[in-house]
Amino acid sequence: MKPPEDMRSGWLRRDQVLVAVLLLVLVGLFVVRAQTRRPDPSRMPRGIDVLVLHVGGLRADAVSAADLGSDLGLEPDELLIFEKAFAPSGDARRSLLSTLRGELVLNLDAPPGPSSLAHADGWHSILVTEGEAPASAADGFDTVVEAASREDAPGALSRALADAGDGPTLAVVHLGSSAAPLHVDTTSSAELQARYAALVADLRGTLARLASATRRRPLLIALAGANGMELGGHPDAPDQPWDSHLRVPFLMGLRGGTGLPTGVRRALVSTADLGPTVLDLIDARDTSVGVSLEPLMHGWEQPPVHDRLVFADRHYAGVRTEAWKLTVPVAAPWRPLAESASLYALGEDPEEVWDLAADRKLGPIGEELLASLTDRLSAPETVGAAP
Repeated sequence: MKPPEDMRSGWLRRDQVLVAVLLLVLVGLFVVRAQTRRPDPSRMPRGIDVLVLHVGGLRADAVSAADLGSDLGLEPDELLIFEKAFAPSGDARRSLLSTLRGELVLNLDAPPGPSSLAHADGWHSILVTEGEAPASAADGFDTVVEAASREDAPGALSRALADAGDGPTLAVVHLGSSAAPLHVDTTSSAELQARYAALVADLRGTLARLASATRRRPLLIALAGANGMELGGHPDAPDQPWDSHLRVPFLMGLRGGTGLPTGVRRALVSTADLGPTVLDLIDARDTSVGVSLEPLMHGWEQPPVHDRLVFADRHYAGVRTEAWKLTVPVAAPWRPLAESASLYALGEDPEEVWDLAADRKLGPIGEELLASLTDRLSAPETVGAAP
């Protein structure tokens, strides 16, 4: 007698049905796992709001990170502070594009690109600008608002958030008017310090009002200086990209939630790292452009994050390591004038007083730094870009 048809392969029909059901359940579990995750104290709450504050003219030594955090409604033990952070440019407009893009942007007409904070999938993106900002910064944002002044920026943010609906928002606020140099009509250190103190007091008030303008829900706040400010430290060359013009505050805090590491990180970082880091923290990053600081924050990787930082200022460019810094004037389109380069040993000369290339000899270290800078400035995106 022949066995039933469904037994000839060695499988009963009910076994086949059971296997098919189990396979469907397994596929369903994979789909669910791709869309959800276990509660994890080392991860951000899902669907939180994000506020990125990009502040022109805010030097690293202008106000302590704890005081800035207090202005934003954050306690000192809620802060993650990057102690050695540098803006990619002394030009706040270029710093803004670099922060949005996730890497140094030389061409002010270039759109931020696919890794921009404007393209966080699942978040309604908002850009509020005040003062000078490149038109290309607005590319990709769902809502773009130009505030007439710093005083108007908190109200503009509040209205944009109210119009965004109930879903999560990612808002970038660029305060550009505070980036204007103060040394236009004086090089007196005392006068510049007094003007700057008044500016910083005004900025702190604006930052507090911006933080208060947000919605009452879990909020990731990231603050970075767009550039520093000349306060009389280099009266003979106030427009060169000194460290005081580039070193800025860079901090994060999580209000109303858990999952953000806290403390101080002392690795050399760029504020251009802010964009990729924020997108990684909210699981919205889908490209490899830029450097994310999330591994450093959690201790998954150890310093250095960058062995060197490249920056581009008005009519100058430079490269900085922990120990050395080279700056050089540039001609359009970003062609280094090597014969006028300056070299500083930052370990022995942190104030950048002694130019080791004053005799026009860079030596092996300077030559290597110049070569790496030249390679970066000759990238295809610099075509048509003006310093």
